[in-house]
Amino acid sequence: MEEESSQITFFQIGTGPSDGTCFAWGGRLAAIITRAPDAGRCEPGDPCGVEGVLAVVKSSSGSVANVRVVATHHIQSALVQSLVLAQARRGIGPFRGEKPIRSLRAIANVHPETIYLVAGRSAGIATPADLVGKRLGLGVKGSGTESAGLAFLHGYGIARRSVDITYAEPEDEADLFLCNQLDAFIYVTTDSSPFLIDLANRGTIDIVPIAGDKAEAILN
Repeated sequence: MEEESSQITFFQIGTGPSDGTCFAWGGRLAAIITRAPDAGRCEPGDPCGVEGVLAVVKSSSGSVANVRVVATHHIQSALVQSLVLAQARRGIGPFRGEKPIRSLRAIANVHPETIYLVAGRSAGIATPADLVGKRLGLGVKGSGTESAGLAFLHGYGIARRSVDITYAEPEDEADLFLCNQLDAFIYVTTDSSPFLIDLANRGTIDIVPIAGDKAEAILN
């Protein structure tokens, strides 16, 4: 047993909150990568993994936290939004005032994400400019959603102090939203989101368009 254990290499994958999309994606990746020494013969067409590697999923607050723990070698890899990785390399956004982090490398593009501006149907928010003076949710502090949300505000020339910002898990933001304690929130997810579909089916939200030259500034 000791000899068998010595052949195992643990490979950690930082993700996001345990009930979020990134955690689920991390689990899928871990299943593909993992292959224990006693796994037996690899069947054609099945993911074989890497011999002797046991991938382990680690929950976190999101992309910003993931960049820091990988850069400091606390874990081996993580799921990170491309926007956050670009900010880390340039020392801007949530990494402003820090030394640029240029030691990280992208392994693969796992899946595309979309930034949604979700507004209450009665909040009077038809364009991003209407957010001034409104209550806006930016996800969890240190998450990719927060970073994308702040980049979104900057791209549209909306001063952070002109918006009443709340930090919470998306599900908690939805509760605040439905209780009329939040006017809008930023949500970053895959194109198909059961969470947004459920809110839309209630007839209480509008998806505010994010488009044009100002939207391009979010990525720069």
